[in-house]
Amino acid sequence: MTLAVITRGFAKNPGQVPVVQKKAQEFFKHMNSLVGFRLDCRLWIPRDYRFEDCDCGKTYSSIADWRAVESLQGDNFCGVLNHAVSAASSQQCSHALIVSLEAYEYVTIKSVMAMIRALNGGALVAGMVIHELENSIRRGRVANTCAMWDLTYLTAVGSFGFQARGPMIGENRPNAGCEEIYPLVHGCELIGGPCIALIDPPETAVWSPPTDMDAHRRKMASKEARQNAHLEALGKDPNFLERFVIK
Repeated sequence: MTLAVITRGFAKNPGQVPVVQKKAQEFFKHMNSLVGFRLDCRLWIPRDYRFEDCDCGKTYSSIADWRAVESLQGDNFCGVLNHAVSAASSQQCSHALIVSLEAYEYVTIKSVMAMIRALNGGALVAGMVIHELENSIRRGRVANTCAMWDLTYLTAVGSFGFQARGPMIGENRPNAGCEEIYPLVHGCELIGGPCIALIDPPETAVWSPPTDMDAHRRKMASKEARQNAHLEALGKDPNFLERFVIK
């Protein structure tokens, strides 16, 4: 089995390119250390200039790695991820691990095996309980910071809903992001029973609490509000996903 590994990164201006380049190198180095798995690991770079979150056009050439891919259409949330999921499916991958460049420490041989076991057991998704997002993830609100999806289920429900796309330049979209909500809801409805697996973080994944707790609380409140807005748009109550967490 080939496991697709999907990560995203971009530099809004040339000055940020070395930072993204370094993160990508560290990410690829870590993924190369996961012996025993056949990985199709790609860095997806959003470069659709219509959107606010878009690369300046210099990152791809600076990384110079075949695993870097430019996504020329769509936003950094739904557009890039749906492009990546489609590419993974075309490569006959059955599972896709979506992980942030900064979250690679959560990806270990043990955690990957636990995720694969969960999906092979019928789960829609296996979400890592990221320290920063623990309260949210424990409620079934899995985050693409680190989550492995069953591609058969994910593509069957339309992948990541375009309703959560990022804003175009000059556009106000207060509920942008939290794209996971759409396939979570549709997947739970399709399967009809507990299908959200939660994976405890490895001991090696060290999390430093934020120094600005007020800013952290505002960030978490914004995320919860956007998640709730998407759930409401789908006709679901805020506790809907929690009922589908595998105990």
